[in-house]
Amino acid sequence: MDEMATPAQVAEALHTTEAGLAQMRYRGDGPVFARVGRRRVLYRWLDVAKWVEESLHIRTDQALVDDEQSLRHGADCAQPQAHTRLRDSGGSG
Repeated sequence: MDEMATPAQVAEALHTTEAGLAQMRYRGDGPVFARVGRRRVLYRWLDVAKWVEESLHIRTDQALVDDEQSLRHGADCAQPQAHTRLRDSGGSG
């Protein structure tokens, strides 16, 4: 079994709070998690690392484009999607 982490451990690693992680779970835009029983939430470190990797951006304006695309898809996105890279329209490639 992959190494598991608590919300407190993941929050510390991501420099956020447990409440922030709870909001990500609610919105469906955070790392994949497992609910064990009725209340216990656990994360696999592998999934946290994958989510961070998929959240990488090349340019500062790319995050805004990705967020707008996510909002357009709304609740249809059950799992976090890999962010698309902006293509250089200048063709200098």
